[in-house]
Amino acid sequence: MKKRVLAGLLMSVMVLASAMSVSAADSKTKPVEGGKTEDGNGSYVVTTENPDFSDVKDATEATKIEKINKGETTSFTTEVDNAIKGKTLVQKFFDLHAQGDHKACETAGHKVTLKVDAMTTAWKNIVVVHYSTDRTLWETIPVAEKDVDYNAKTITFVIKDLSPIAIYADVVTGGAAGTSPSTEGVSSAWMLYAAMALIVLGSGVVVYQKKRG
Repeated sequence: MKKRVLAGLLMSVMVLASAMSVSAADSKTKPVEGGKTEDGNGSYVVTTENPDFSDVKDATEATKIEKINKGETTSFTTEVDNAIKGKTLVQKFFDLHAQGDHKACETAGHKVTLKVDAMTTAWKNIVVVHYSTDRTLWETIPVAEKDVDYNAKTITFVIKDLSPIAIYADVVTGGAAGTSPSTEGVSSAWMLYAAMALIVLGSGVVVYQKKRG
């Protein structure tokens, strides 16, 4: 009976350890929400779950986007690579598509605001990497500090045309700077894990004492 109790407690620890792993899962595909452009010229939709990059007609570039999302490559063009040197991919490529009339934006560009669920205060010097399907080129768009709202988890930037983008940032960990997206939520899981370990240890002591008695 005692062995069964201990086995059950050990199983609980294993389940909690599994939950901890889930809570520390990759945050690079968390939802991104779109809305209307600030100038009112049409709206745009965002797809982070199973994005479709069929608009990318160049097979080489489409493959590159897929490989970036899978972590199989990190290289773009020399110019883009230099712009994101030392930065971390914090949001994988997703679709950003226009809806409605965007003709007024063709010259000035689209001023859009995205709500990025994975964003933390650890993200600094954010850069958007964009593949323009209209102009068939790669470009980077630095996001000004004033256009980052950590409380609302939003970034605002101007982009010439709406097509696949990814988000890179310097991720500062430790201290008051914030929590790395890859470890967000792990602390609480470790507390549960430690608590269950103490219960198992305590149970072992009780069993040992009863055996001695």
